[in-house]
Amino acid sequence: MFEPELISLGKKAGVNIFYRSEKSRNSEGIPMTDIYEWWNKLPYKYCVLINACNPFLLPGTIDNFISKYCEIEADGLFGVTSKRNYFWNDKFSLISKWPDGQEIMNTKYVGNTYEAAHCLYAGNMSKIGKGIWMGDFSKPGDIVLFPMSEKESMDIDYEWQFKMCEILYKGGF
Repeated sequence: MFEPELISLGKKAGVNIFYRSEKSRNSEGIPMTDIYEWWNKLPYKYCVLINACNPFLLPGTIDNFISKYCEIEADGLFGVTSKRNYFWNDKFSLISKWPDGQEIMNTKYVGNTYEAAHCLYAGNMSKIGKGIWMGDFSKPGDIVLFPMSEKESMDIDYEWQFKMCEILYKGGF
């Protein structure tokens, strides 16, 4: 059994648990039906995925995300954070629009860029079987972006991140 302590807590809380296969747990998402093997096994049209590795993600933000998803016409909603910074592509070419009238880098004047928060996702389950999750990122508006706090998107993937978040949490962050 995978993560028995989480399964035990979920059962005590009355949470429905889907037991993923080893293939699903180890999938890198190609094809996406491997990682999302539940897409045609659960009796729902839509789903909301929440990353459990974001210790500062607030219940109110999750509720607002779900409410927003219920209001929109698009099949997908995706959490993002706003950045006011300068960015370069893989060829080291500046992709941020340089602010008019500025001679130095000044983040007060550069425009917003949005970064994937990687903690809140919503989409149509039937489209997963067609290799589409949330929608088509190359079509503006196909996936609605949900701006959220950068603090809430802090993700723990490595031990150093866990230690940093533990220090922040103990410090009242």
